[in-house]
Amino acid sequence: MDLEDSVRTLAGVGPKRQEALAARGIETVGDLLTFFPTKYIDRSVMGTLEEETESSVTVEAVVVKKGTLRRIRRNLSLFVLSVEEQGEDGSAVKGEVTFFNQPWLKDVFKADDTYYFHGRVVHKNGRRIIYNPPIRPQG
Repeated sequence: MDLEDSVRTLAGVGPKRQEALAARGIETVGDLLTFFPTKYIDRSVMGTLEEETESSVTVEAVVVKKGTLRRIRRNLSLFVLSVEEQGEDGSAVKGEVTFFNQPWLKDVFKADDTYYFHGRVVHKNGRRIIYNPPIRPQG
């Protein structure tokens, strides 16, 4: 295989994938190897539940209690997790983490465990919410 070969020669690249890659300017194997992402996610930027954010931040919070799973419609479920973080003055700041269509998460989280949640903090109806964030346990 040469760098000038079409991406179509790669396993798993059919006509639709070839068309999608061409839309990004990737037509050869060499183009694919030298294509770099244009957006990087910086998860080192820490934030708090107290401040509503325009961009994504990482929030360290403790799970208060096991979350609740609600079925909204036949094909839509919401898993809502209650979390709490220590405010700057030592007080507890409560918030929610909402996941869409991920019912299996109800068995993942344990009360009193600390996790990192990455996303935008939204204040809605007096609540502090992070929607569908990537998660990472502390430690």
